[in-house]
Amino acid sequence: MRALRFVTIVLAMFVTACGGTPTAPSEAPTSTSGPASPWAPYLQSNFDLSPFVGVWDVTLRLTEVKSLDSAGCIYKTMQSQIGVPTEYVLKITEKDVTLASASGDHTSVFYADFKTDSTGFTTVGSNGVYAANALSFRCSDGTALRIYTFGEDISGRLSGTEMAGEWKADWYDAQDEYFGAETTAAFTARRR
Repeated sequence: MRALRFVTIVLAMFVTACGGTPTAPSEAPTSTSGPASPWAPYLQSNFDLSPFVGVWDVTLRLTEVKSLDSAGCIYKTMQSQIGVPTEYVLKITEKDVTLASASGDHTSVFYADFKTDSTGFTTVGSNGVYAANALSFRCSDGTALRIYTFGEDISGRLSGTEMAGEWKADWYDAQDEYFGAETTAAFTARRR
């Protein structure tokens, strides 16, 4: 579902760029908390990330891995990592959310019409896009791959000075999109 939403948005942007008539927002944004999102023309900007703005140290653990193929190299390796803590950094501005591995090998930036309230945010069920880099990945059998995500969602909820959340991603082999895994990871975070 996340992948379908992403493809639909990319196709809509491609059609607009190839002769559609883009519309300008009716009023200029008032926030000056950083550069405008490249996706701003496509978003509603009716969300409020201000309670979450800052840099957060994250401990992330895979909680579920589903196979998207029959071969299972990516699936089997990720399945073996369930419950293993991994360090990430979560950077939240008033316009976007960036989740990056502490090692620097993977980054996802979410530009979305986040659903928010005073204690939480989510991209689940909202319009928007994300940008992510491919990841060098070694399967447990030694196979070296470049994998990428094709569908991601992130949610977070404040509890006092900490945040708990979930990150879902569909991972595919960059050379053969039929090999992959759908992952769910839970995280806890503390503001720096």
